[in-house]
Amino acid sequence: MSPHVNDDMKFCIEACLSCHEACTETTARLRMQGPGDEGQIGALLDCAELCRVTASFVARDSALHPMAAALCAESCQRAARDCQRIDDDAVRRVAEICRRTADQCRRVAAGAVAAI
Repeated sequence: MSPHVNDDMKFCIEACLSCHEACTETTARLRMQGPGDEGQIGALLDCAELCRVTASFVARDSALHPMAAALCAESCQRAARDCQRIDDDAVRRVAEICRRTADQCRRVAAGAVAAI
């Protein structure tokens, strides 16, 4: 991890890794058992992958991490919206994880812009 990583960045990394895991597990469960459709599963996969990439960019303090964090926030918000439509308590818990991750990513993206 870069020595320039601040607390907001650390919280973002942790949130992204947790969200990646939750979305990946939920995708596998929905594919096997339902009730999600391909659009919802696609949103979860997008979220999982962007969370993984964003965690890496933020941990390295990549010059592109603010853009990755902003895109990740959008993807997490989309996944949360899609999960909220599924009538399943476990999937709705994933929606909350996605929303919290989106909030953390927005903080990191905004903080990096403010530092410029």
